[in-house]
Amino acid sequence: MKRKIEISLIVGIILTSFLIIFFSSNAITQENTELPKTADSQQICVDEWAEANGYADNHIGWSYSTNPSISINVWALKHSEYVQFIYNGFATGYQLSTGSSGSGTWSVPYGDTWHIIFWNDISSFSLCTKVSYQVSFVGDSRPPTIDVKEPDSSSSYQADSDLVVEWTSINVEGNIEIELFNSSSLYTTISASTDNDGTYTWHIPQDCPDGTEYNVKVSSISYPSAYDFSEHFTIETPKSITVLNPTYSTVVSKNSNYTISWETTGLIPFVQIELYNQDTLVECITLSTENDGEYVWQVSASYSDGNDYRIVVADVSDPYQIYDYSDYFTIDNPNDLMIPGYNFGLILSLLIVIGIISKHLHLKKINSYEE
Repeated sequence: MKRKIEISLIVGIILTSFLIIFFSSNAITQENTELPKTADSQQICVDEWAEANGYADNHIGWSYSTNPSISINVWALKHSEYVQFIYNGFATGYQLSTGSSGSGTWSVPYGDTWHIIFWNDISSFSLCTKVSYQVSFVGDSRPPTIDVKEPDSSSSYQADSDLVVEWTSINVEGNIEIELFNSSSLYTTISASTDNDGTYTWHIPQDCPDGTEYNVKVSSISYPSAYDFSEHFTIETPKSITVLNPTYSTVVSKNSNYTISWETTGLIPFVQIELYNQDTLVECITLSTENDGEYVWQVSASYSDGNDYRIVVADVSDPYQIYDYSDYFTIDNPNDLMIPGYNFGLILSLLIVIGIISKHLHLKKINSYEE
């Protein structure tokens, strides 16, 4: 009887231990099912591979099968090793399996972004197979971080256009906030709360001031320490130039000073000014002058007389895209007396004839008086 009790007690201990292990195992499995997993299938021929990647600092679970059944290699490569693998086709990481199918759990040596590759590099024949695989990356103790990708320092936007903000995040749950800064000062809140999906499109208001020191801040609402600023970028009003003077009625005298005037929109720090006769360049009046709307032109005495002259004012940084022509105007010698709309030579001739006739009549009158 005593022996039966001892046996029953031993059996009870074994059953209890089994139940503890069973439920513990289920608890671990339950937790792991919530971790990132990659499942897919892909056709791979000789020297081709399928790949899954993710961060893990605990372990990686993997399984695969091939159809038709052929042997392939399964490797685990850290990110730098995967980059080298792409370039030289040689794996230097950790070989996990060789065969037509398999599964396992691999404890990672350290936290990193790991690439699991299913590589058809064994067969010397032109055999292709469809590999079906599942990979789970377990463990991510990295602190919450955000990395803004766009806009960057090469970005330039015009007012009244769309700006796309792009970012990546690690272990950031919940929504994020997006703000626009100008010269380190908050200009406006683009979005007080939006999904952390990595992209947001914002329409820049038409009245947004021009500037070259804008940047975007993306921050986590749940984790205030998780945020990032973009690089500085430019927002500007669309560039344009309009020449105001000279106009079609302008007559510019040689060897004199004439004020050329224009107006601009957008960021145009400097302009260049040229003189054309019809479509022929006569002279570059100035290669670069401050864009203050006026320039005093010293008109040369060597210009030919004509009424087919035009002034071109252009953006120094983009002279072939941003420019404007003035109206056609006249350049003339100030010594040439002209009365617009009249032939001065004919008028002078008439005056001489009238003078001769008047003198003749006067002499005739004197002769008649003497008689």
